[in-house]
Amino acid sequence: MDNARVDELLRHITEMMPSNSDLLENFRLNEIEMYRLLNAIGLDSCPAIYLPKNHTSEEAEQWAFKVLELAKTEGRFLLKVVGREILHKTDVGGVKLLSIEGLNNKAILDQVFEMKKAVEGEGCAGAVEGFMAGAFVPHKANTPGQEVLLSLKQDPAFGPCVVLGIGGTLTEWYGKGAGGGSTLILPAFGLKAESIMSAIEAHPLLSILCYPSRLYSSPPVSIDNIVSWVMALAEIGTYAGPQGDSEFTLEEIEINPAVATQGKLMALDGVGLLSRRKWSKASRPASKISPLLSPRSAMVLGVSAKGLNPGRIILENLKISEGIDPERLYVVHHKEDSISGIPCFKSVEEIPEKCDLAVISVPAQGALDTITQLVEQDKTEAMILIPGGFAEAGEDDLALSIENVLLSGHTKGTGGPVMVGGNCLGIVSRDNYNTFFLPKYKLPFNPGLGKNLAVVSQSGAYVVTFASNYDGVINPHASISFGNQMDLTVSDFVEHFTGVEEVNVIACYVEGFRSGDGVRFLEKAALAKAAGKKVIIFKAGKTALGAQAAASHTASLAGDYAVARSCFQSAGV
Repeated sequence: MDNARVDELLRHITEMMPSNSDLLENFRLNEIEMYRLLNAIGLDSCPAIYLPKNHTSEEAEQWAFKVLELAKTEGRFLLKVVGREILHKTDVGGVKLLSIEGLNNKAILDQVFEMKKAVEGEGCAGAVEGFMAGAFVPHKANTPGQEVLLSLKQDPAFGPCVVLGIGGTLTEWYGKGAGGGSTLILPAFGLKAESIMSAIEAHPLLSILCYPSRLYSSPPVSIDNIVSWVMALAEIGTYAGPQGDSEFTLEEIEINPAVATQGKLMALDGVGLLSRRKWSKASRPASKISPLLSPRSAMVLGVSAKGLNPGRIILENLKISEGIDPERLYVVHHKEDSISGIPCFKSVEEIPEKCDLAVISVPAQGALDTITQLVEQDKTEAMILIPGGFAEAGEDDLALSIENVLLSGHTKGTGGPVMVGGNCLGIVSRDNYNTFFLPKYKLPFNPGLGKNLAVVSQSGAYVVTFASNYDGVINPHASISFGNQMDLTVSDFVEHFTGVEEVNVIACYVEGFRSGDGVRFLEKAALAKAAGKKVIIFKAGKTALGAQAAASHTASLAGDYAVARSCFQSAGV
C-alpha cells in the first residue's frame, strides 16, 4: 500500500469539509472518492467517469464522449448521482441503467439533466455533488457466490476489523436466515493469509465463493483474490486507524456489493466515514504494579474512628497483613491521633514517608482533592480508589479530572503513582495483604491451591463470589477488582503477570474495555501465550441487555460481542 498516496487522497477529501469545522466527525466519502481510495490500495472498482456538479459545457461534452467509449463493450452503463449525504440513491431517482443504442452526447447529458431534476424534486438539491457513469459489469445478482459484502470497521476497543459476508440486496435476508452467521469477522490484529483461507474454507456459506461446489465446478473467485481484499482493508484500517500513523482515521468502509467477475472481485458501490479521532498514547508505569501487589508500607484515607465503614474494615485487614510492616501503616484523619492503634496524621503531607500503597475510601466528591495531593506531593507509588460515583454514575467530568491528574503524574520523572479503580473492591494479594472491605470472618481466604493463578476482575461481586465458592480450595496468587479502569486496565495486569514466573494462568472477567485498550489486551495476551501462559476471559455483555448492564456498572464500552470473540481467538485467548 502506498501510504503517501493514501494520505494525499484523504487530505484532498477533507478539503471538502465545512470551513467552520476543525474536527471530522463522521465525514462521509462519496462513491467516486471510495473508488479512488480502493484503487490506491490496489483493489478493483467499477471503471467510472465523474462529472462535477459545477462543470463547463466543454467538460460536459468531453465527459459524454468518454461515457460512450466506456459503454461500448457491454452496450450499456450505469448513471448515478454522486453525493456523500445521499445514502439511498435509488430511492431518490439517482440510479439509471442506460443502453447506448441511439444515444449521442446530447442525449446522455439530457439524461443527466433529468436525473438532476428528479433528485432535486426529492429534496436533495443541496446534496448533489456531481454525476458518475460506471461501466456495466455482468454478474448474476442475488445468486450465491456472485455478490460479496466487504467492510472495514474501527471497533472502539479493538481497532480495525474486516467483515466478509454475503452481499447484494439479500445481505440482511441471509443474515437472519443464518442466525447472524452469514459473515466472518476478521480482526486486523495478527491477521495472516493462512487464517483468512482457513476461516473461509470452514464457513458454510462463504466457502461457495472460492471452493468448488455443486453450483460451481470452478469457483467464482480465487481465494488469493479474496485474501488480498481482506488484507488490503486490514492494512489501510491499521495505518489510517485510531492508533495508526496517518493523521486521519477511516472509521468505516463498506463495499456492497463487490461482484465476482473473471475470477476476481470488483466493487460496484461503496461508502466510507472519515475522522481525525485518535487514541491517547499515554502510558502508565507498569513497573509500579509490583509495589501495588507487594507493598511494605501503606496509608488508608477515609477511616471511621467510630464504626466499621469500608475504610475501617480495610485498615483492620491491613493490620493483620503479612506483607505490610505494622510500623509503616498510617491513617490520614483530620481529628484523631490514632485509630485501632494505628497512628493518624492530619494530612497527606504529614505522612512521614512515601508509601508503596495508598487506599482511598473517601466519597467520590472528595476523591479528586485526595488524589491530587498524593500525586503532586509524590507520596505513594500506587493507589486503590474504592468508592464508585464516577463515570458509571454519570459524573464524567469528575472522572476525567481524576484521569488528567493521574496523567500529569505519569509525565513526571518519577512516573507518578498508578491507580486501581474507582468503583472497585480492591485487591487481595496472597501472602501480602487484603483490601476487600469484608471482615475476615466473612471471607477468610483460607489456604488452598492456586498460587499459579491470577484473577483479574472488573466486577467486585464476581471476584468475591469466586473467592467465597472456592475458599479453602483455590487461593489465587492475586485477586484483583479493577473497576472503572480510570488508570490501570486489565491489559496492564496481563502484562505484569506475564513477567511473574510462578503465575501461568491469568483469568480475566471483563465487562468492557477503555477505548483502544482492547487491542492492547490482544497484544499482551499474545505475548503471555508466547511465554507459555494461559489467558482465560469471561466477557460480559453478550446480549444487548448485558451490554447495557456492563456499561452502567463500569462506564466501559461492552462493544460488539462477536467482534470481541473473534479478536480473543485471534490472540489465542
